[in-house]
Amino acid sequence: FDGASSGGTIDTETLSRYAADPKAVLWRNLERFKEQHNELAPYGRDLRDIEGVALDKSKRQREANGSEVDFESLYVVAQQARDIFGELVDQALRFSEYAEAPAPAPAAYAEAPAEPLFVVEPLKPRSRCAEKAKTRYGGDAARILDVVRGSIVAETELDLLELYEKLRRGLDIVRVKNRFDKPGITGYKDLLLTVAVPLGEAEHLCELQLHLREVYSKSSYASYCFFRPFFLDASQTQLKQRKDVLLTLPATYEAILADNGSVGAQFFRAVFLGADRAVRDRALLFAQLPLAESSSLKDLTSRLITRDDHLLLESVADLLESADVDLRSLRRKIVLLTEEAKGKDHRSVATALVKLASCETEPTRKVKCLTRALPLYERDHGTDSVKVAAVLGNLGAAKGALGDAAGMRDCLVRALSIKEDVYGSNHPTVGVTLNNLGKALTDLGEVKSARDYLERALVINEQQYGYTDIRVGVVLSNVGNARGDLGLFKEASEAFSRALEIYTEHGAALANPLVDLGNARGCLGDHAGKRDLFQRALPMYEALHGRRSERVAYVLAGIGETYGDLGDERMEPMVEEALSIYEELHMEPEVASTLLLLAVCMGHRGAFDKQKELVERSLTIGESAQALISLAKSHGALGDAKEKCTLLEKALNMEEHEYGTDSLRLCATLYNLANAYAADSRGSKKVEVMERILSIKEQAYGEDDPRIRSALYSAGAAHASFGNAERQIVVLERALAIDEREFGKESVKVAVALTTLAEAYKKIDEEKTAASLERARDIFDLEGLDGEGIVERGPPPAPAPYQRPDSPIPESEDDDESYEDEGIAPAKEKATELYKSLQALEYKKQKILKAQEASKAEEPQVDAGMTLDLGRVPWIRAEKEHLALLREELGDDWSAIASRLGTGRTALHCEQHVQDEALRAAVAECGEKNWGLVGDRIGMNG
Repeated sequence: FDGASSGGTIDTETLSRYAADPKAVLWRNLERFKEQHNELAPYGRDLRDIEGVALDKSKRQREANGSEVDFESLYVVAQQARDIFGELVDQALRFSEYAEAPAPAPAAYAEAPAEPLFVVEPLKPRSRCAEKAKTRYGGDAARILDVVRGSIVAETELDLLELYEKLRRGLDIVRVKNRFDKPGITGYKDLLLTVAVPLGEAEHLCELQLHLREVYSKSSYASYCFFRPFFLDASQTQLKQRKDVLLTLPATYEAILADNGSVGAQFFRAVFLGADRAVRDRALLFAQLPLAESSSLKDLTSRLITRDDHLLLESVADLLESADVDLRSLRRKIVLLTEEAKGKDHRSVATALVKLASCETEPTRKVKCLTRALPLYERDHGTDSVKVAAVLGNLGAAKGALGDAAGMRDCLVRALSIKEDVYGSNHPTVGVTLNNLGKALTDLGEVKSARDYLERALVINEQQYGYTDIRVGVVLSNVGNARGDLGLFKEASEAFSRALEIYTEHGAALANPLVDLGNARGCLGDHAGKRDLFQRALPMYEALHGRRSERVAYVLAGIGETYGDLGDERMEPMVEEALSIYEELHMEPEVASTLLLLAVCMGHRGAFDKQKELVERSLTIGESAQALISLAKSHGALGDAKEKCTLLEKALNMEEHEYGTDSLRLCATLYNLANAYAADSRGSKKVEVMERILSIKEQAYGEDDPRIRSALYSAGAAHASFGNAERQIVVLERALAIDEREFGKESVKVAVALTTLAEAYKKIDEEKTAASLERARDIFDLEGLDGEGIVERGPPPAPAPYQRPDSPIPESEDDDESYEDEGIAPAKEKATELYKSLQALEYKKQKILKAQEASKAEEPQVDAGMTLDLGRVPWIRAEKEHLALLREELGDDWSAIASRLGTGRTALHCEQHVQDEALRAAVAECGEKNWGLVGDRIGMNG
């Protein structure tokens, strides 16, 4: 209600939302328009002589390879050019061809001279550029030269002249617009430079504005935005005419209305009361409202609810959309009145339902409104309309708020397809849908797909808004969670670190980003880092929610866990306080999780009976994989290996159901289970589990990634204990190749690996044994080692499964080592001993004796009643490729193929694998239900 009487220019947005009398506001803007012209007229007279430079008409924005940009690629190129532009301008401002020596430093008490204020602005908004391309350049985005913008504010006219001279010498300026000589539509004056920035084989054109301080401070950008639409598509002559009309209007608003003959009055009525229909309608609307009787906007809506004019109510509701007013009752009344007036299936009812849904705070009501509106929108606008996509997006979000992740996914998949077809795959609105779809898939456990969508959303946001925009920070947090869900904790930590920097830069709340990053650091084994980040977040949560709150309890439990990991005795009281808060708030799942953490405290103290009691108490509240793992460890500590295996198998099944069968988050439990099998004398089961861990890591990282080396060594050790030398050699040779690439062929780690490999070769190939030991001894001798050295080659303790801030407590780390590195000194001694034994006899005699020893003294370890079935061990890529080559050479001679393959596979294994692959290919080609065609394809029918 105070909008019409406020000082200064009223911007268009404020006018449309709040103005009690839009005509009066428009008149005030006209007055301000004239005042600004008069105020700015005296400035810049000494700058009018700066010579303008016309732009070569052939200049266009181009990509780095020289091709012309389209609207989407324009922003990609602009983002690349922005930093270069800033560096070039900075260099030009520091440039002085006359400087011979640095000036003496000012006295300690002296103020340094004020530097020009140079600012690289954010990229020009896409909406403005789209409007400019359409209205000025016929849709040609390559002619837009001000996507990358910067500005410098000079204190005096002399300063501005000196700045221009510096910039002219240091930059490639291809156009100069002297608006001190020819001011803009509002009277604003500056010097506008177009600067060519080198980019690949082309150049990108950027805009640099040189402002004068007093002009800058007296000008109104709101006035420019308000009047700009009235000067679009105007020639230079028309611009002058329209400006003169605005500047020569009669002195009062009443005089304009009374003057039927002047051009100014006709122009005013045409533009503000005729062509601008919205303003005219608002003036009529306000004439019908009980403004004098209303004490507030809330009171106004309460009085209007009794009216039966749905058009009036809808106009008021639209006008108050962005005001702090509850419009639900008004919108519900509008829906009812529109249905009565138009019928329940009218398109205006669909619009009213969508607007009502935007006001509703309960997801159930939102879903009801949007579900009714969707088929009406599809009927009226077509199933591939962006309006339908908007309804689908909102409906998906509402279903997600109700916990219907599958419904959310289905809506967003449709919305995404429509938006990509209409806008292209890199549009900002596509990024919003990708982000929301990633959340839905995460809730459904489809973590890999979720990560792919979120990573796409991140790229779009970075391209559209820059790398430090707050919207990029939001998506980075979601990407970090998705990476963590997949066990990619290092990558998750990188995302959370970037998000935290962005939130800090924008002054946003930091508690959640701190906890996100802390959890990722903890999963990487950086327990001190996690503790420090959680301790920073604790007072923030306490200030926001109070000491006895859920968030504080979560952080206390997390700090307590890090104390346990670091051997700090303060773990127990910290966890007990968290437990008491959860119990006070009756949060049973969190109570159960915190009991497990307290059980860890008991385990550290050696009180295994008490540990078991706490775990069993947790299980009475609710069974979880975490609780089963803790209970399994208690049984293991008490010597019950069989029960430990049973509990871990059950926990593994639960984790597979939650995360999928190939998730990295299974590895911690699988490591525990493998060692439990070994303790229960089931070595063959351990081998299968270790091979499964290797397969999971290969799928996640690739077959040659250094992050799988620990899994390769663990699998090799398992095969060695079971006596399967062929398979042991296959995995150890792969591990050796990775070590050579990672550490260098002369590294002591490679020497240790060669010694381990020599032990495996000793059982089947004396020549390779000798060669490996020769290399190992040469490395050891070269290094001159005396027993000091590496202490790690097998897998590190498996990280705890990743937990989000809204989960209760991160799970404890795997405390069972699957493979212990013997260290350099023992490896060196072993290499020397093996080498001497090989040199003791002649090679042929030595080969015979070693073969005899292998058959007599080194019988493989076999479980009672059990043998290792390599048919259950996944085939690696190298085996598959070798098998294909052997089939080309040997046909279906499976015995010969198995012998030549040399990895321990039998003829039956090879034949079965080929048949399985043929079946998979036929099903993929013919479909899962077309078994007749599948049978024909693989020759099984008839």
